Amino acid sequence: MVKRFGGIIVTVAALWPGFSCALDLSAYQRPDGAITVHPQDDHVDPYFVMKALWVARQFGDPAPVESKAWIGWLLPRQAADGSFARYCEQDKVWQVCDEPDADDSMLAMWIELLHETAPRRMPASWAASAERAEHALALLRDPQSGVYRVSLKFNDALLMDNVEVYAALRRIGELQSKAGDHAGARRHLAQAQALRLAITIVFHPHGGDLLRWSSGDDSSTAFYPYGVAHLYPWLHQMNTEGFGAMASWQTWLNRYGEDWLTRRSDSFPWGLVAFLAWREKSYHEVTRWIDNAAALRGGSNWNVLEEAVLQGLARARLEHR
Repeated sequence: MVKRFGGIIVTVAALWPGFSCALDLSAYQRPDGAITVHPQDDHVDPYFVMKALWVARQFGDPAPVESKAWIGWLLPRQAADGSFARYCEQDKVWQVCDEPDADDSMLAMWIELLHETAPRRMPASWAASAERAEHALALLRDPQSGVYRVSLKFNDALLMDNVEVYAALRRIGELQSKAGDHAGARRHLAQAQALRLAITIVFHPHGGDLLRWSSGDDSSTAFYPYGVAHLYPWLHQMNTEGFGAMASWQTWLNRYGEDWLTRRSDSFPWGLVAFLAWREKSYHEVTRWIDNAAALRGGSNWNVLEEAVLQGLARARLEHR
């Protein structure tokens, strides 16, 4: 299979042996449905799995088999309060080994995944899980500011997380509308719109070109979290009207592109930026990222999310004339 990135012809099969036309998580998904962070790993972080499946959908692959198996594994591990954790396999038994990294966005993406994967009539156990997750998510919403805190133990709200919650609420509303649940659609779309306005107030309080990345101490201007955070409204196709004159994608590339591609400021490859670069038709940068990814794939800084991006780019028709 041959693809063209900005005039450079790339033979996909030569770069990635075993390339499939659909999302291939055979190195990550266990027979019981668990999807690990790294290949043949014993660690499950639901956030990375949810984001990887989201990426696959953006490339047009709903990955129904993988998604249903994953839901079947994670659903019985949901706590009574609706929350999830991170899990490790010990003596062939999956156990809770850490708190989640981002309660707010992970809960929202779980609800979105249930709606994306469910048939027209959602199974009762899935609907009950979504209801518990919605209750847990509601507890994270600050009633004064209208944005979502990272967790019950962490009072700050993050731009990245809140954009992910907004995008999930918007998509849930769209899916409910298609399924004929107009009351549910109105509720979730109204929540999304309210959150979008709250994001404007909290993360862009003084105007200017750029947003705050945190409601707390946002003094850091490092590539992560500062530089990456500013991409999230674009990444999730959020209407940025009222956000002021946000820097353009090209301005971001000029400032952070080399940091991202050479990993000199952060050791992770940040495939989500490569996905956005593809959508912005920055094929030269996509090609460089893929060239770097060939050596990183399967290493300690490579995870299931990066894998989903890489496979999605390989499937995409990147014809830049």
